[in-house]
Amino acid sequence: VACAVYDFWENRVIGTAMDSYTTAALPQHESALLRFTPLRDGKPTLLGSNLHLSMGATEVDNLRVSTNRIVLDFNSEAGARSGALIFHSSQALRLVGSENCEVSSIDSVGENLWQVNINGRKWGQKQSLELEF
Repeated sequence: VACAVYDFWENRVIGTAMDSYTTAALPQHESALLRFTPLRDGKPTLLGSNLHLSMGATEVDNLRVSTNRIVLDFNSEAGARSGALIFHSSQALRLVGSENCEVSSIDSVGENLWQVNINGRKWGQKQSLELEF
């Protein structure tokens, strides 16, 4: 299965990998922080987030994908107040609504790649967003 390779420091997908992956040469004392996510046919997939070093594992409590919707619940006490989520989707993503956070834009950032820019997350309150595709 092909995996997308998301780079936290660059906040972008830097490639795909099948059985192995080797980073570009890194200068001494530098590191790469990467997330590998299998690409599923047909349904949008969260590839990464720059809201927390966990790239989606800590700041996202729940992610549900149906036939034409994505509903994402944030952890109300984890992650930055603003940042971005990167999704893989063969169809354009559009905002349906959000709660206790703002979606400033949804930008195409490559072939089948969408960056959802988040601002104003409110700590201690339920935060969610709903997208359609």
